[in-house]
Amino acid sequence: MFAYQDRAGEWNDIELPLQTYQAIRRYLQVANRLETIRQEDYIFTASDRTRIFRIPSKKNLYPNNIVPMQPLSTVTANKMIKKYARKAGVSEKKASFRAMQIGAKLKKENQQRMMSENEEITRLKAKIAELEARLNEKENKQS
Repeated sequence: MFAYQDRAGEWNDIELPLQTYQAIRRYLQVANRLETIRQEDYIFTASDRTRIFRIPSKKNLYPNNIVPMQPLSTVTANKMIKKYARKAGVSEKKASFRAMQIGAKLKKENQQRMMSENEEITRLKAKIAELEARLNEKENKQS
């Protein structure tokens, strides 16, 4: 499970896909933070002052204004997502942090719906098997 704080300040939990979890672990390992990260620490931070990861505004592009070990802004996250969308050949218009959140939510809802449908199918199969057994018993008694 992964906990995050939304814009309203409320905490939410989501289940991370295994590939996402492994990618985050690799990221933390490359950043030399895997062994030292605590539960309350941010995963993606502006930890390198020589590179601009977090830009408070377009007017203010000074590296000294980048606060190390603070969360990336939504604007910066969106810029990064759009950059990788371009590289992957995905429409930039469709690529955003919010779209990823909605996609994850829809995937989770779809998985839950599929699980309940599978449970219903299993229940119906058991009922059919029970009815077939009763029918076979009646046929055997009549024979």
